[in-house]
Amino acid sequence: MFCSKIQIKNLSKNNPSVPSQTKLNVQNDSLNNSINGSSVNSNRNVNSVRLPKLQIDKYFGDPCLWLEFWNKFQNSIDKNETLTKVDKFSYLKSLLGGVAGNVVNGFTLSDDNYDNALILLKERFEREEIVVNAHMSKLLNLYPVKDSNNIIGLRKLFDICKIQIRSLESLNVTFGTYGHLLQPILKLLPEDLVLDFNRKQLGKKRRKYIRCNGIVAIFKNRNRMP
Repeated sequence: MFCSKIQIKNLSKNNPSVPSQTKLNVQNDSLNNSINGSSVNSNRNVNSVRLPKLQIDKYFGDPCLWLEFWNKFQNSIDKNETLTKVDKFSYLKSLLGGVAGNVVNGFTLSDDNYDNALILLKERFEREEIVVNAHMSKLLNLYPVKDSNNIIGLRKLFDICKIQIRSLESLNVTFGTYGHLLQPILKLLPEDLVLDFNRKQLGKKRRKYIRCNGIVAIFKNRNRMP
């Protein structure tokens, strides 16, 4: 009877070590599997090309947006040495729509066709006279905002003016070329803002054309816009 108690006691001491050993073996197996898995993934990464993550808006053929599109595409895709020309052409076709997509439609994916597609796109959308005319056309076709409390409308008009003027200046277009387009913008603005502006211009040297900073002053009049 005494021996039986000793055996039971010894057995109870030994039992806790069993699950600990089992847990240790499981942890070792998991570690080995993790290492093996990492090795496999590493080998896969070596054998595959890491493609760039695209964050480029699709281009539909607006000449005003061509330079922005091309700069992003050129830096992300065209200059990426890990990509073949076929890969680059595949990306290019996926990012074109509308009239821009029509320019490259029918081209199969090949090195030569990628080069030819870029030539055609630049001839169609990158010619300076086309880009300049597109920006000036947007200045001529602005929608009027006659309510001085329409902050959203004024902000939109202001942003469009600034974007087109900034783009023209980046193309080295002189003020003498587009300055006459800014004068009609006064007719698109609320009368009270224009009256305030004209009142402030009294006594100042009159100019043939209103300059860009004059347009900005109108929009910022009375601190209505930030």
